[in-house]
Amino acid sequence: MQTFNGLEESLHSLSFINSKLTIIPKSTLSKLLRLKSLDLQSNQIANLDSYAFYGLPLRILNLQNNLIKNLQEFTFGGLENTLEELILNSNQLEQFPLFSLRRLRKLITLKLQNNHINQIPDDGFTRFNVLETLDLQSNDIHHLNSRSFMMMPKLKILYCSNNLLTLNFLETLDLSVNRLRVVNLDGLHSIHTVDLSYNHLHDLRLHGLTGLRELFASNNNILQLSEETFMNTTELEILYLQHNSIHTIKYNTFYQLKQLQLLDLSYNQLRHLHQSLFKNTNQLQSLYLDNNHLDDNGIEPGIFQELMNRKMSNE
Repeated sequence: MQTFNGLEESLHSLSFINSKLTIIPKSTLSKLLRLKSLDLQSNQIANLDSYAFYGLPLRILNLQNNLIKNLQEFTFGGLENTLEELILNSNQLEQFPLFSLRRLRKLITLKLQNNHINQIPDDGFTRFNVLETLDLQSNDIHHLNSRSFMMMPKLKILYCSNNLLTLNFLETLDLSVNRLRVVNLDGLHSIHTVDLSYNHLHDLRLHGLTGLRELFASNNNILQLSEETFMNTTELEILYLQHNSIHTIKYNTFYQLKQLQLLDLSYNQLRHLHQSLFKNTNQLQSLYLDNNHLDDNGIEPGIFQELMNRKMSNE
């Protein structure tokens, strides 16, 4: 086929979306020596041969919404040193394609959403050394253990929603000293203690953790707190947020935290505290604001009135 004659040295991106393809047109594509991105989503591709993309210097490959059930061990042969993003969402994969992916040493993003994968295998020596984002949403995964992600030492973002995981028994979750940038713990109603300290979090959203009593989130890069930060997390008693970069706390951030007893905000970038900030924290006993940028003008008059009223009423 002469379809791309004259484009061999210039074409960088190619899309065949919703084109009723059933196979990879290898002979047509093989001459595209500069092709970096290939989008084949929403076709009818069921099988991929070994070395299906050989000769193409692809960085991004999108195979979303096809009929792929199995992958050959060398399906991606030839892409070992180039492929950075692989999208296999909405196919029919029944297994995590470990043996097909193990040689993709440049892979940074892997999307496997909406398949039928039921476990994350570990062969003991495969390593995805630069993989940062893994999307496993809407699969059939029912169990995770301490070895599930050992082969992904640089993993930063993990999506596992809408699987068959049952973590209702979980009371303590320690994710400290990692490289996490995003954490979604929605649905862990039984959790009592969460340790997220020493990560790379910039934002904190803990919605609906109705059983949470203790949160350790020190030594991150959290920038601000708002009313959405602790939405429906009403039983929180201990909150450590020291050594972050918090510069703003909205006036109603702690409104729902009526059981809060200890709050550590030391070593942040705070310059101003609103008068109503502690209005509902009647149980607060220990408050640490050391080493911020607060001065007399930064602390509004009456900010501690509710705490004083509680003390007087208890005497």
